[in-house]
Amino acid sequence: MAQEELLSGAAFSIAVPDAEAANDADLCERIVGLVNAAYDVGESGMWKDRPRTSVQDVSAKLKSEKLMLVRCGGSAGDPVTPDSLVGVVLVDLHFDAAQKLGEFGMLAVASGYQGKGLGLMLVQAAEAHAVAFGLTSLCLELMSPSLFEHPEKVRLDKWYRRLGYVNDEIDRFAEFQTTFHDMDKLQVPCKVNVYTKSLMR
Repeated sequence: MAQEELLSGAAFSIAVPDAEAANDADLCERIVGLVNAAYDVGESGMWKDRPRTSVQDVSAKLKSEKLMLVRCGGSAGDPVTPDSLVGVVLVDLHFDAAQKLGEFGMLAVASGYQGKGLGLMLVQAAEAHAVAFGLTSLCLELMSPSLFEHPEKVRLDKWYRRLGYVNDEIDRFAEFQTTFHDMDKLQVPCKVNVYTKSLMR
């Protein structure tokens, strides 16, 4: 799947690269740097010392074709290179097959390209990808401090709501503690909420 768009006077394309991209060490490193930089800001003060992702993690996700990448410039059909990569989002089409529910996450845009509509482009591409696969809804998980308002989390909550995602208002942190092994690296109490959007037109 590939999508071409013109935003802010520049051409951007988004696609799920072939599994062979997992063997591109430079591309994996670039994705790791982009994602971790975004989460350093988005989750500042929440963790003691915990990068959002790693080369091993990114390589595995590329191999399973779960990452959508945004490329700046080039021609339609050109592969994403480390130098052309400006955005990424994880899309799990098999999150809950019985409910025809997919999940997206790890949304990140390079700092120099923020404010150009790439985040919206990534979410819309994830939704289109899910619909093409036969899914009827898409969800995301948002972790935020439970004792104070984190500016970036407040911004994301409002943004996702504007895009049609509904917060179930249930704290699922306890479920996450049994799923992720590094929750002990949190330095503040947190909550986890799930936002879901119907993709039925």
